[in-house]
Amino acid sequence: MRNPSSRAAQSDKKHHDSLYPFRKIFISICTLSVLAYALYYKSTYDNFSNTSNMSEAAYIPEAKAPIVVEKTEIPTLKDNEILIKNEAIPLQPIDAKQARIGFIPLKYPAVLGSGVAGTVVESKNPNFNKGDRVLSHTPAYGAGDNKYGAFQKYTVGTDLTLKLPDNVTFEKAASLAVNVPVAYSSLFVGLSLPKTAPSNSAPVLIWGGSTSVGGYAIQLAIKAGYAVVTTASAHNHAYVKSLGVEKVYTYDQAKEIAAQGPFAGILDNAGTGASHAAIWRVLQELQGKKEVEGTILSLLPSMAPIEGWPASLVIKFFTFNFSDDTAKEERQYFWAPGGYYSKVVAEGIIETPVEVRSGGLKEVEKAVEDLFQGVSAKKLVITGL
Repeated sequence: MRNPSSRAAQSDKKHHDSLYPFRKIFISICTLSVLAYALYYKSTYDNFSNTSNMSEAAYIPEAKAPIVVEKTEIPTLKDNEILIKNEAIPLQPIDAKQARIGFIPLKYPAVLGSGVAGTVVESKNPNFNKGDRVLSHTPAYGAGDNKYGAFQKYTVGTDLTLKLPDNVTFEKAASLAVNVPVAYSSLFVGLSLPKTAPSNSAPVLIWGGSTSVGGYAIQLAIKAGYAVVTTASAHNHAYVKSLGVEKVYTYDQAKEIAAQGPFAGILDNAGTGASHAAIWRVLQELQGKKEVEGTILSLLPSMAPIEGWPASLVIKFFTFNFSDDTAKEERQYFWAPGGYYSKVVAEGIIETPVEVRSGGLKEVEKAVEDLFQGVSAKKLVITGL
């Protein structure tokens, strides 16, 4: 007689064997479900869809109003654009003047700022890939779209973007992002200086050599072969001389500065009534008359008229849009991969000393006010984004 327990074991085995194919199918279905969910999640994350498409931006609600931080959607891209996760954002004097004075007509609420350093998280530009470390000069003040504004967590960049060498930090890149292009365009477009100095060229007068643009303009002018004469407060002379310039004067040394002229061009980085008046005194000493002639290239508009200012001395408020159709040749020369800007950064350029404000977007309002009141020989940079 067969053992009942043996028969039961055989029955269980047959039952187990009969279920085996179904178990395999069940496990396969579960595995595929997990993989499908993982792929869906990755796709959702990569494309910033559903609940992950929210960001934050520091807005100015209306002209001259305090800046506030609010939720916003991550912007979408057009062809040849990239989406940058901002890591460091520089503040420019034009940002502070726009926030407090509002001299550029904008559509409000507005996101100010036109320079960022960060990581590409999405790209529709064949020159950039996800994960690239970049700096970008964005058309925030000309395009009329907040997606190009810098004071937010994600900013859309155009082809005015540069890949960063591994040894360049985001903080340094932020100090370069806007001011090197401005220095270059001021010298070689605004002042129309040849990109290589003629052998008999007069020196260039760069007023405000300790400013960020001034410091970069000094280095680019010297690189092009020009002698440079510059001004700075006495306590900044050592820093300015470290940039390679020998002739550094305080702002009230009109006779000494005039003795170095005439000048191939005059660049005023301060753009104030005081700086314009001081340069006027230099030209009076140089030309030996009150009704002087010439042109001062100013990077900021002077808000107050100066009594007795001669009509023959022109203040030219200068801005340059690399994105403009008329700037195609300069854009290609300066911004193209392996072009002028890439070489300047790769060869090394002394950056403006940086003061990091690491509290993220909530720091923007205070930093703008500090810059409006006056900051000397340093660049304010927002991190912690």
